[in-house]
Amino acid sequence: MIFDENLTFRDHILCKINMAYKKVGLIKRNFKYLSISSFVLVYKKLVRSQLDYCNSVWTPYSKSDIEALEKVQKRQLNYYQKLGI
Repeated sequence: MIFDENLTFRDHILCKINMAYKKVGLIKRNFKYLSISSFVLVYKKLVRSQLDYCNSVWTPYSKSDIEALEKVQKRQLNYYQKLGI
């Protein structure tokens, strides 16, 4: 867990978001030809697990934190929609 000087979890949330984007990049580079069902499985195991780990402790309560976390998921969904998968 990462705290900032105000004892908020903003730095921790940003760390989790960065890690999730790294995992998304890993999926895109190494699993280019996944079916949608296979992608969902890999995505849940690698990316969602990063975003959901211990979130009961650091539950995002500010709108900006929630939107930042949801942006990770929306970006990947939009990517696959553009591909027509």
